[in-house]
Amino acid sequence: QEYASGNLVHIVFLACIGFMTAKLLATGGDLAIGSKELGEEVSVGGIVGRVANILMIAFPFYVYERVNKYIKFLLLALLFVFLTTLGTKTWLMATVLAAIILLISTKRLKLNLKLLISAFFILAALFFLYYYLVLYDRMDSFNRIVEFVSRHFYFYFTSGILPMGEFVRENDFNTINSYFHPIVGLIKTWNGEQIMEHSNVWITTDQLLGTQSNVFTFFGTFYMSGTIWTYIFYSIFYGLWCYLFYEISRVQNNVFLHIANAFNCAILFFGWYNCGFGLLRIWEIVILSCVLYFISRVSVVHTKH
Repeated sequence: QEYASGNLVHIVFLACIGFMTAKLLATGGDLAIGSKELGEEVSVGGIVGRVANILMIAFPFYVYERVNKYIKFLLLALLFVFLTTLGTKTWLMATVLAAIILLISTKRLKLNLKLLISAFFILAALFFLYYYLVLYDRMDSFNRIVEFVSRHFYFYFTSGILPMGEFVRENDFNTINSYFHPIVGLIKTWNGEQIMEHSNVWITTDQLLGTQSNVFTFFGTFYMSGTIWTYIFYSIFYGLWCYLFYEISRVQNNVFLHIANAFNCAILFFGWYNCGFGLLRIWEIVILSCVLYFISRVSVVHTKH
């Protein structure tokens, strides 16, 4: 049985939208939308970071939810603006991709070649939009922005594969991170504390341009995080974790469990870039999706016929 979302869930989302609107008006100032500076202002931790994560869940929810088309357009437009303030292109693209995966998993869209090509161009457009918002007032011409984005597009696609290849060629296993640290960080950031979520190992990927990367693909990150046994353990653990949510969402057939599964799948999609499960945000999104699942069940009024 598919449970309706319930009015309480809409109240939660609308309250978060109002809160974030007030926060942006109070802290936006001269900071550019899409910039890391503004992203740090609105989602560094504490209650603001949690609200930002709830709004990331709200975007695929309102893509899926059947509401008045004008209300839907307004809500999605506001949520999309909020997504651009996160200061990271990957989470912007991952949220939109999660919405597409949600529609596929709930059979609103049919997975085919046309959809895959469309999804690629949507993500490419988001990539360009992110950098345009960051650079439009820093570069003197549109052509320079296009040139920069084109070059960085190649760097983005290879920034996980190339450094991993260099690391394997020159090094052995090396502990660079703990991939359970987001659980500890979940507690720390409630107090607004900063935690280091990325590797401090940097590999040069282009000698001519001097570009460096500290991401090493999904499985490459596990390889670098300890021994062969931790590599095997991490791979099995996250495989089972994702499959568990897939099965739960399929059996329970609730939109919020489908959203949790969709974000897990989006993280796996970006596995050529990095292991997103080393980041606190994906854990919080899954946990908050489960909380909203229980809220939606409690807030539904069942009518017996």
